[in-house]
Amino acid sequence: MNNFKFFNVNRIYNELFYQFPKVLIASDKYKKMSDSTKIAYMLLKARLEFAVQRNQVDENGNVYFTFTISELGEVLDCGKQKVLAIKSQLEEYGLLYQKQMGFNKTLGKNNPNRLYLAELEVTENDIYQLQTFDDTMQENVDKSEGMKIIPTPQGKTNAECLGNQEGMKIIPCQNVDKSEGMKISTVFNNLNTDTIDTIDTEKERLQQQLLL
Repeated sequence: MNNFKFFNVNRIYNELFYQFPKVLIASDKYKKMSDSTKIAYMLLKARLEFAVQRNQVDENGNVYFTFTISELGEVLDCGKQKVLAIKSQLEEYGLLYQKQMGFNKTLGKNNPNRLYLAELEVTENDIYQLQTFDDTMQENVDKSEGMKIIPTPQGKTNAECLGNQEGMKIIPCQNVDKSEGMKISTVFNNLNTDTIDTIDTEKERLQQQLLL
């Protein structure tokens, strides 16, 4: 059982996350939406999922939920005016509908508005943009910050491997800004020469000890 990887309670909490729709970043329709509004949509979507579990459905079969201004402000760490601006922008984009529920005589205050969240629109062009976005992200990862790391052949000598940073050869990418480019070949050639000189010196010292 020592090798069994249990789900520890702390690890489970570490892996909890909210789902952020990619279309909010890639779609031309939603690109200009503020970051705070995008995050708010993500949070409201999570609240809607809880509402589904609690069967909060109106007479038309639409799922509704509540998320007060104070609640949203606390989660987003912002004031009332910003929360109102966020809700207003969601309404502007057709993603939020608020239904007033009237005055509650028992509580002596207005009931929280019912909130309805709209699905995001995804067009064929958005699908293409999403694919392009993912491809670009992958290309940037592959470039590894402007450096290519290529393993050296197995047949290289120890001195060559030491000169190539423990069996790895670093080659500048073509897309690296030339103004910031590094002359890596010169550096490693010097390193290679210094390493060989060090090895030769060590050999001579050992030979002298054997002759004594």
